[in-house]
Amino acid sequence: MRYSGMPAFPAVASRDFLAWRRTRSSKPPCARGRPGRRMPAWGEKDGGLRPEEVRAVSAYLRELGGTMQEPDPHPPRWVAGDPSRGAPLYAANCATCHGPNGEGAEGPALANPVLQRAATDTYLVETIGRGRARTSMPPFRAGSTTHRQLSEDEIHDVVAFVRQWEGPR
Repeated sequence: MRYSGMPAFPAVASRDFLAWRRTRSSKPPCARGRPGRRMPAWGEKDGGLRPEEVRAVSAYLRELGGTMQEPDPHPPRWVAGDPSRGAPLYAANCATCHGPNGEGAEGPALANPVLQRAATDTYLVETIGRGRARTSMPPFRAGSTTHRQLSEDEIHDVVAFVRQWEGPR
């Protein structure tokens, strides 16, 4: 349920998300939180979760996915797309929900430094390709009457464009 004026957020226990989500992060999202969203950083403040509790919550959520997850075979940054080709694709397909400069609106802020540090390229490619069930994020690997299908190369170009907001590493 979502109340009027409250931004949408995807369910962390969504089976479709957990079935493919892979992470190399030593610090799971429940520890870091999501600035600008309603997810607090449970592992970074006094009174928060202890490291073993963060690991237990993460393990439980992975269990909800119903499948054993293989480690991501890619390094965190592997996409070799072209940001200049990604810019118009982002403007046409993503900016309405994520903001023209990645500042967020209906969807999360993609220019958020915490998301940029935490999200692997695989995470971004799969989220764009598969979408997020029960949110306004459509699966761009499949076209519909509301959005066009993007090829894998186009998805990589969008990821390369979004990565420009990460700044120098």
